[in-house]
Amino acid sequence: MNKLLVFTMTILLVLSATTFCACSSSKKSKKNDNVVESQPLQTMELKYTPPPYPLGEVRNIQATGVVGLYGNSLFNDLVIVGEYSWYVIHNERNKLHSLQQRTVTVEGEETIIEIKFLHDLPSLYRRQLSNIKIISVE
Repeated sequence: MNKLLVFTMTILLVLSATTFCACSSSKKSKKNDNVVESQPLQTMELKYTPPPYPLGEVRNIQATGVVGLYGNSLFNDLVIVGEYSWYVIHNERNKLHSLQQRTVTVEGEETIIEIKFLHDLPSLYRRQLSNIKIISVE
């Protein structure tokens, strides 16, 4: 039993030494292998596209898309994702909650609201749906 253990340990030692030598010899030897060259930081720019119509204006639309939850367990929104992402207001969530992961066509009132950020970042907007009437479910 001891001879088998010694033989196995010897084989493993030879294999690991061979693998280590093969890996280290495949690298080109440079003077500073461990030095990482630094590159300048790149900043992300938010590109602002103006909303298609004035903020707060209400329009009747027909929207088709997949219903899903967006966010985390504490702060989530019900969203219809299609041509755009329409956020369903909280009063209307119970109409669509059971239709998650299904494609629906709805009619409703779309309002564009502004999303404001701190530190003088450009404002963005999102589309919000209210007074929803379900037309079809696929």
